[in-house]
Amino acid sequence: MAIFYWSLRLDPLRRLSVFALSFFLTAYAAGRILSDRAYAANPNQEPALCRFGVCGNDFLIPIASQSLLGGTRAALQAAALGFREALRRDPASPFRWCDLAEAFQELGEAASARYCMARAIERGPHSPYVLLRAGNLDLELGETQEALRRLARVLEIVPDYDPVIFASYARFVGSAREVLREGIPNNRRAAQSYFRYLLRDGGESDLQLAWDWLSARSFTDVALAGEYADVLLKRRNYESAARVWRSQFEGGMPQQTQSDRAFNGDFERDFTGCRLDWRIEPAKGAQAALDRTVSYSGARSLRIRFDGTENVDYRHVFEAVPLKPGRYRLQAYVRTEDLTTDEGIGLRIVDPQSPARLDVSTPSVTGTSDWKKVEAVVNVPGYIGLAELQVVRRPSMKFDNLIAGAAWVDAVALLPEGRPALAQGR
Repeated sequence: MAIFYWSLRLDPLRRLSVFALSFFLTAYAAGRILSDRAYAANPNQEPALCRFGVCGNDFLIPIASQSLLGGTRAALQAAALGFREALRRDPASPFRWCDLAEAFQELGEAASARYCMARAIERGPHSPYVLLRAGNLDLELGETQEALRRLARVLEIVPDYDPVIFASYARFVGSAREVLREGIPNNRRAAQSYFRYLLRDGGESDLQLAWDWLSARSFTDVALAGEYADVLLKRRNYESAARVWRSQFEGGMPQQTQSDRAFNGDFERDFTGCRLDWRIEPAKGAQAALDRTVSYSGARSLRIRFDGTENVDYRHVFEAVPLKPGRYRLQAYVRTEDLTTDEGIGLRIVDPQSPARLDVSTPSVTGTSDWKKVEAVVNVPGYIGLAELQVVRRPSMKFDNLIAGAAWVDAVALLPEGRPALAQGR
């Protein structure tokens, strides 16, 4: 309508040109709609409209794609015809060449499939989607090395297709060794993504192989080690979990603490969320946090404040500890300030599955006290597997049992007997 009113202001010749252009644009749009609807209703009618240049692929591609899933020879041939026509209309598109290549592959015409995919790569040599489809076609045709090379390039460029590629690796390649050799780029993000895929679906030998591969390239980190350790713990491979976890900290652990079964006992590291590190759960009437202003050794300690409203059964700061049979010494330093009731703060090591097998606590500290060492001997007579180390306050049995005040804990250690004690903080 705007074109109509504007055209009235032009001279007759220009006005005629404007009306002609408007008519052509309207007719072309209508022709495109008619073409698509004609093909949807009867594919044989659409070529007549294409002679006038008004045909499109909006209906053609979905119908051909649906035929590709038909499974019968006739359906596959129909798909190939549809994709061939779509390619004729848009010969510069690498995606249309990919479509036709996949149709030929389903028909068993490998040479034609390779030819079409080569043309697709010529037209989209840097397209991750084209390389993905080319790599998957290579896998289907048994050309594994070329597939791994192309799919590794996709992994290097974008993360979008990681799950699709890893699923193809599992289906067609199988061997994690071969995948790591050819199908994973020298890229931290892609390598970690593949390892996380193996964490969900891989066996222990593949996981160990991949972990060693990542470690050799310095692609591991604390977050990934924590995920790996948690998987190993779920599989009851406790010592391997501890070894993987501590490997991320070996350079920063003093020599005298390497035999210590407690991890991060000086609270110098931020908590990571791994089961082999300290975790804090909320507790009514108590609040725990790291304190950077008070410490027995180093720069930080654990602080717990009680607000005087609850007779708290406190065991809400804890970590999992793999334990072999033997004799250990559990020790820590505790400081208190106006900590009420007869039950104070101490340490406990317990078998959470069967406390009757292992349940040992240190004496507790209450009132107001400077740093005080608490300790207990721990005998582990048989296989425990995974114990739990807890900071505890047992509920009081007395009438005046609502606990208030604060306590600090530092230098927690669980050492095999015969090992030297930890260095004194002060």
